[in-house]
Amino acid sequence: MTVLSSESRPQIPKWVIIAALTCFLAVWISAMIAGLSFRGCVDRPLTDSKKLAYCNTSIVAGTLIDLFPTERAKRSPLLLERGVIRATSGDHNAAKRDFSAALLNAAEARIDQGIAFPRDVALPRVAPLFEAIQRQQPDSIATVLWFEVVRDLACGHPETSSPELCGPT
Repeated sequence: MTVLSSESRPQIPKWVIIAALTCFLAVWISAMIAGLSFRGCVDRPLTDSKKLAYCNTSIVAGTLIDLFPTERAKRSPLLLERGVIRATSGDHNAAKRDFSAALLNAAEARIDQGIAFPRDVALPRVAPLFEAIQRQQPDSIATVLWFEVVRDLACGHPETSSPELCGPT
């Protein structure tokens, strides 16, 4: 049995090691910041301005992990929470964009092509969004905007749209 000495083994260039470590640390730090701020946005009873700061921090920090549909789906409550805050502060268009992104990201974890309403509303990542919005006051602007977005998304896909929800085609 021949054992290679350390001099005859191929050496990995230092720049490759440094580049790999840098990439790993960038993703790891991003995920840690996103995860820690996620809780501040979604779970803690804070003022709207503090919650919004946590939501924005988590969304920006999580950009690297958002490359994966399942990660985007896990983070859809951030967009929902930010949408609620934006709706109550009067930024209705931004709230609708957040609500739409939350729904599409949650549904995308299992569906390859867009969102499939109404039959897939019970997808594991979509249903909690509906549960969360039901904790809002029924006549709140956030709830009204949420259901406008749901209707727009559902009726925008003729193959899955419901006549009860969208009216006759």
